[in-house]
Amino acid sequence: MRARLWGIWLVGVAVGMLVLASAAVADAPTFQTVRLPVSKIGDLGNVPDYLATLADLLGGGYPQLLKRMEPPYAGNVWIHESSLLRRDPVSGMSLAAKLAGGVVTIGPNVQIGRDVEIGPGVVLRDTAIGDGVDLHQGCRLSRVACLDGVVVGTDAVVSDTFLGLMARVESSRNRPTVLDGCCALGHDVTVPAGTRLSGVTAYPGLTVPAGTRIPTGTVLTERMAS
Repeated sequence: MRARLWGIWLVGVAVGMLVLASAAVADAPTFQTVRLPVSKIGDLGNVPDYLATLADLLGGGYPQLLKRMEPPYAGNVWIHESSLLRRDPVSGMSLAAKLAGGVVTIGPNVQIGRDVEIGPGVVLRDTAIGDGVDLHQGCRLSRVACLDGVVVGTDAVVSDTFLGLMARVESSRNRPTVLDGCCALGHDVTVPAGTRLSGVTAYPGLTVPAGTRIPTGTVLTERMAS
């Protein structure tokens, strides 16, 4: 089930970028059938291979798909217009202004969906961000698949991680959260501030126990979290 979810979302990233590319055709009176030859196939069956395939996709490893997408910004960066215009409450600046002023670092190989709020000092690399995501000041994401509605707190460091729908990574300057080693958080999972997880899988709807050392590779179920 998890492999199917990751695969569906990776296809969603590709389709989302194709939608951006085909927006100009949306008002056409008829639909067009587009056939794309398959140049290679990515492995979506586990978190490490899924994230590697996602990075390859964003990095241009599927040229037939790239031909159908809007031209990216420098460094293979795609940002929805609504996110470029969105202001964060800390700086009061739009994302476009923060990019122009070097207040944030985005790229290489980043896709950002609709209505994403990005605070000052955020760093994104090799990462796909869904719609309605909130990335707080100073957080850093690298090789992350981030689904819709996710919140990542201040100064969190997240790498090689899958974040499910509406997952919440709480973090603060005094208690930064660190996720790495191919973690996978299910939908609506909450990670308390100050948590450090490596290679941990958390089932949907769970709150990771605060202040508890969780061994690498743990699959956190409802019974274990209670």
